[in-house]
Amino acid sequence: MKDTSSKNRLWIVILAGAIGLFLIIGAPLLVQLSLERDLIELLEVVKDRPQFSSGMSLFSLFYPLWRALGFVAGIVLLVITPSIYKGEEWTFPAALAAFSIAAIGGMFMFLPYISWVGDFPVPMVISWVGLLGFWGIIFLRQTERIEMGSVLLPHFHWYAVNSRFYYRHRGTTYAADTSGYTFVCRFRDVDSYLGW
Repeated sequence: MKDTSSKNRLWIVILAGAIGLFLIIGAPLLVQLSLERDLIELLEVVKDRPQFSSGMSLFSLFYPLWRALGFVAGIVLLVITPSIYKGEEWTFPAALAAFSIAAIGGMFMFLPYISWVGDFPVPMVISWVGLLGFWGIIFLRQTERIEMGSVLLPHFHWYAVNSRFYYRHRGTTYAADTSGYTFVCRFRDVDSYLGW
């Protein structure tokens, strides 16, 4: 993150701070609203199909769990914003993890809307906000294009050899170290090592 310009780091800080505040203040309200809608609709469904009655206890357990995880992710985002602005590298995976919690939690809570809740899918707002942060930090961070591509495009052909992941793109082989922070560099002699 030190290679990222101070202007982009400022935008990342603003993004992380705004999403952190949303996860602390707004998302719990949206989760509660969604839980109430889901339970009301589930009561109607259970009258005709009693096999769905276990959904009451499952929703009552997992929705507060995702609300708590989102709250913690929001606190993490607010706590790491000064370190993000300083350009410390460890903040990139921490922020990605916090944004991912919001995106995954919102998508999980969206699932009942597919089956029986007919209103606007409120949890998708949480998921969209998490994805906004996730993609925003990836695009605002100053990296080599190939590293950004390795984060954005998971459809490259990956091969694991000796704690490194190798992938091949347009005839060139690249490697990412799995021992800590991801770095991507070009290898010329890997092709013969891997038999390509």
